[in-house]
Amino acid sequence: MKLYTVRIVDFPDDAMHNGEYDHAAEWQPEGWFERSVELYGEVKPFFWPSTKPIYRSRSAAQARADLIESYGAKAVVLVTDTKWETFDERNARIADGKREKRIATLRDQIRELEGVRP
Repeated sequence: MKLYTVRIVDFPDDAMHNGEYDHAAEWQPEGWFERSVELYGEVKPFFWPSTKPIYRSRSAAQARADLIESYGAKAVVLVTDTKWETFDERNARIADGKREKRIATLRDQIRELEGVRP
């Protein structure tokens, strides 16, 4: 199952202070006054849309990225390919990985010892 999220990678230059985005500043994108009234029926302070949601569709994540970019930031869509497994399956997979790593280490040590013999 693929899951998607959005990350803001760059803010508008005029929203930055000393190279960092200033959350406390009263910056707002161009046209916010009108958009705020359209969305809320009154003027509200600007806030960036949340990037916390996880989406099951690329198009939903892209819509959030597009909204963020409409305010002047640069956003990217991230994807992960999730494989669901039980705790028992996970624990067995981790144990197998540790066992394989230990075997590889022991093989390396054996090769080293065999190389030392006259």
